[in-house]
Amino acid sequence: MAKVLKIPKLKGDKAIWIVAILLALASMLAVYTAISAYAGRLYGNNTGLALVHHLITLVTALVIMFAAYLVPSKLYCNLSSFLLILTIPLLILTLTKGKNVNDATRALEISLGSKSITFQTSEFAKVFLINYIAAHLHFLREKLNDVKVIIGWFFIPITIVVGLVMPPNMSMALMILVDCLVLLFVGGVKLKHLFGFAGVCIVFGGLYIGYKLTLPTEKQGRVGTWKGRIERYTSKSDIEATTDSTSNNVAKYDPFDRLNYQQTCSKIAIASGGLFGKGSGHSQQRNFLPHPYSDFIYAIIIEEYGLLLGGLLIMILYIIIIARGFKTLKNHPESYGGLLVFGLSFMIVVQAFINMGVAVTLLPVTGQPLPFISMGGSSLWAMGLAFGMMLSATRNLDKRSDMEAENDKQGQRKANKKEEYIVNEDNGEPIIVVRDEE
Repeated sequence: MAKVLKIPKLKGDKAIWIVAILLALASMLAVYTAISAYAGRLYGNNTGLALVHHLITLVTALVIMFAAYLVPSKLYCNLSSFLLILTIPLLILTLTKGKNVNDATRALEISLGSKSITFQTSEFAKVFLINYIAAHLHFLREKLNDVKVIIGWFFIPITIVVGLVMPPNMSMALMILVDCLVLLFVGGVKLKHLFGFAGVCIVFGGLYIGYKLTLPTEKQGRVGTWKGRIERYTSKSDIEATTDSTSNNVAKYDPFDRLNYQQTCSKIAIASGGLFGKGSGHSQQRNFLPHPYSDFIYAIIIEEYGLLLGGLLIMILYIIIIARGFKTLKNHPESYGGLLVFGLSFMIVVQAFINMGVAVTLLPVTGQPLPFISMGGSSLWAMGLAFGMMLSATRNLDKRSDMEAENDKQGQRKANKKEEYIVNEDNGEPIIVVRDEE
């Protein structure tokens, strides 16, 4: 009889599995309706071909997630230093010889014959940095009061990574810094050390920004970009037609050069979506927003699916992720797995709420994608890796908990057994008799 192929039972945190799959499905639906302008620019208005490209990227991310889940979390822990060291020269190479993406040198391009793959090294650097910090908080948990240990093993690596990410991507550098500080805090590092490090970062970051602002506008790089974003965000101006001073006619204008254009379109999308949305594929603002499939995909989701089924549901999925991170840390406070799951879940949720905050105009434009939903290879692959590492860690923690529970049961059974000695009447030798106590 032919053998039946058995599908291996998935272990690890079931809630994280479900959320990851639901986010992937949301990505497929949302990106399909948001890529009309993207398809027109790169695929000759062939939306189907653009969707196939995204699906290939998304499936690859899911494969990365499953492969990362299969790797024992102990291996991530033991290789944490190596993985972080590996990313540093890649970040340097990206900074010096990388490809320009959205007016910043953020990506490395790898040539594969007639085609090439572009990926942003900073997306993977933040995952490996969280992994490194979680592992060394576990390794050095008895030495966290030593300032030299804190500086050498934590503050210096964080400074290097953040310093290399900051020139092309200031928002991600700040996000990485916050993620690391929070993970160090829950891992047992004293607040006075964290405040001291944060103060040093603020001073040197301020000096860097101040220096860049003294340069001509064309040489200010991302500092100039962020200056403009903050000015646009704080400005009270909105998109409105300008009137020609020499006549009563309304002058023509380029809306892409107007203040707050992106977030104004985002507000229109959210307002027009209402509670229940316009329905899938009926978004209007996807034709006006510059990046409706990435930076402002949350606004498109609300426009099409409404605040309830779209906006609130997506928000709940991310809240579930951080809730599972907190629960895992609470159950395993000093373990590598508990710290890793919390660190990665916090990183994902912070990025998600930054993206959503930009869409609803609570924050200035940052360019951060919505994790595991927005279109983009590097972000999807890095998030797939992060989800896989969390699932691997929870699988290992569940296995350890099962073993500890079994050991407790065996110990209890032994404790309930009573040994008695009796004498064999035939030969006079002692016999040990074990009875269960009632």
